[in-house]
Amino acid sequence: MLVVDQILKELHSRIATEFPGSQVHLSKIGDTYIISGEVSTEEAYDRINQVVANVHGNEKTINKLQKPLTNQINVKLSVIEVHRRLKEKLGINWKRITVL
Repeated sequence: MLVVDQILKELHSRIATEFPGSQVHLSKIGDTYIISGEVSTEEAYDRINQVVANVHGNEKTINKLQKPLTNQINVKLSVIEVHRRLKEKLGINWKRITVL
């Protein structure tokens, strides 16, 4: 027996229209919607989640979408400029100070 869910059909149509060429699959088990597949951008990932949440309301969603991997490097940089006279005036011994 084949059961057609109107909301699922609307979601498929809307995602196919907004994200042509996407590899997103939607299914429903009980009252839970399952999103799977791959998206090409973080924006597409966020937008698809938003579309599904807006269409089905408060029902449960399991998100199994694969996001693209991004290469990020977090850098914390501190630049300190001290003039020699000020250093001597304040009595700073830089050899005793360690910075993590």
